[in-house]
Amino acid sequence: FIYSYTTSQYGTGSYIFKSSDNAVSWQLIKQYDDVIGETLLVDENYISYIRPSNPDNAADNMIFSESTDGGNTWQDITEIDAQILSPFNTNQQISVNEIFSSNFSDLRYSNDKGQTWQTITIPAGFELWDYQFIDDQTGYITLQDFSIPKTTFFKTENRGVTWEEIISFTGEDSFPGYNFKVTSGNKLVIYPSQNTGMLYLYENNSVTEKPFDFYTAKFQIINETTFILVNNDFELFISYDNGDNWVQRFFINTDYVIPEIYVESEESIFLWKYNYIEQLKNYYPDPPDVIKGEISVQVGQSYTYDVPLNLFTYLEWDATDGLITANINNNAVRATVRWLSPGNHYVRARYVNDCGPSEYAELQVNVAPLNIDNDNFLITTTSETCLETNNGIINISADQSYNYTATINGQTFNFNTELTIEDLAPGNYELCITVPPTTFQQCYIVVIESADSLTGRIESRSSDAVEITIETGTPPFKIYKNNQLLQVTDAQSIIVNANEGDQFNVVSKNACEGELNMIYSGDGISVFPNATTGNAKLVSLYSLKGKTVMIYTVDGRLVQSRRITTDNDIDIDISNEMSGVYFLRIGNNTNDVIKLIKL
Repeated sequence: FIYSYTTSQYGTGSYIFKSSDNAVSWQLIKQYDDVIGETLLVDENYISYIRPSNPDNAADNMIFSESTDGGNTWQDITEIDAQILSPFNTNQQISVNEIFSSNFSDLRYSNDKGQTWQTITIPAGFELWDYQFIDDQTGYITLQDFSIPKTTFFKTENRGVTWEEIISFTGEDSFPGYNFKVTSGNKLVIYPSQNTGMLYLYENNSVTEKPFDFYTAKFQIINETTFILVNNDFELFISYDNGDNWVQRFFINTDYVIPEIYVESEESIFLWKYNYIEQLKNYYPDPPDVIKGEISVQVGQSYTYDVPLNLFTYLEWDATDGLITANINNNAVRATVRWLSPGNHYVRARYVNDCGPSEYAELQVNVAPLNIDNDNFLITTTSETCLETNNGIINISADQSYNYTATINGQTFNFNTELTIEDLAPGNYELCITVPPTTFQQCYIVVIESADSLTGRIESRSSDAVEITIETGTPPFKIYKNNQLLQVTDAQSIIVNANEGDQFNVVSKNACEGELNMIYSGDGISVFPNATTGNAKLVSLYSLKGKTVMIYTVDGRLVQSRRITTDNDIDIDISNEMSGVYFLRIGNNTNDVIKLIKL
């Protein structure tokens, strides 16, 4: 901040001061005791100034003064038309030679320091309200139609030869509802000045709308994406992202006078009122007053810690050997700390704003070692319900609540008191329970049993009875005779009455375990299971040794024949035969014929 100029007006005098030390001290470089003028342009060592040539009649010609050495020497250009270039007009000097000026009806341009002027044509039917040129060709204007009312923004790239309409507003909010600023990159920022509404950004021939909830008193551009404003409640806000989000910096002590905002650079921003200039200085917040939370804790467990909320800051947390997650909770900022090792530790927090951090506030915490009982865990299993369903279950219940991690066959699960692990295939599993990051570990071998299938036999015991024997399966068992429920029992063995041709079926509690079945022949000879997918047993009350077993299809074709060489049950295998009905004949006795069903 090398040269900053201001014009102070007391009565009929004008004074130009220069500061080279961020407005700490000032040097008077030009004084006019009898006129009131206006500073037009300050650029490094260049400064320009206009004032009336006749102190008693401001409508007479104007004097244009300029200095190229920081105000040490001055040169005057006289006889400038006061109707065109006047402190009472809206003037913009964009370079040493080029000046624009408007008296709200006409817009003119000079490239010789105001000695000659060109009139710039504006769209008809409007009154000129505001303008700003970026260079000698590119500029923006705001035009008003007070009869509607209507406010329209235009852009030119050829100094008014043609104008492009950007956006317009009609209705009560249109006047004097919207003002604008232009960034150094030629982006137009249109903002509502009296009411909340929308913020409009015009860039690359496109308009973007953004919600804007401020009654704006002052608005300035800091850089292409950073804007600063003061609202009617004397609050100063800054946005770093093209107006998407706004951060309140502080409240302004202005004695109800809203200051102007002067942006020298991103690092030097000033507020000025009638009688003082204030630089927006870096403000570093004070540390939190207190941290609230548990100071006697258990290793491996999580605890919450709170500090009071400080407006316009955010919190940074730190802890020795602690895992931290933070969130805002009502009127306090809260952190959750999971303590990773026993011993004397601390948790600390500090406020941070855009200028930097405060000092840390600190809380000492004593972290006790882990103490878990040997019988802390109850582990139960549920075996597979049906073959090949792989739906075994392991349940873990802990009496003491910690942040446990269970590992089974390389897969990890986190829990505090209860955990259910499902969809397990039959087999042996190594289950280990830990409390990271401590060294605690307990391991177990857990067995998921395979599901039972229904196995057993149905055998003839006399000419009018069969014996049903269950070897494996889940009770209770339902016994059907000729598709009618005969009884339900948990018994492993039962004898029931039978007549020749009776069909018996047995099922367990779980239908997926299969079934036992047979057709009673009435002569002490039976086959089970019947029906079968391929293998069955031939059982007889008397010896069949030496006889021949022959198997026929329903059309009388012989498919198997073999001699019986044992007194034991005879294995029958028709797995290679087609599905259907077959007949077993024992020897040449045509009465010993059994029907066998192949599934």
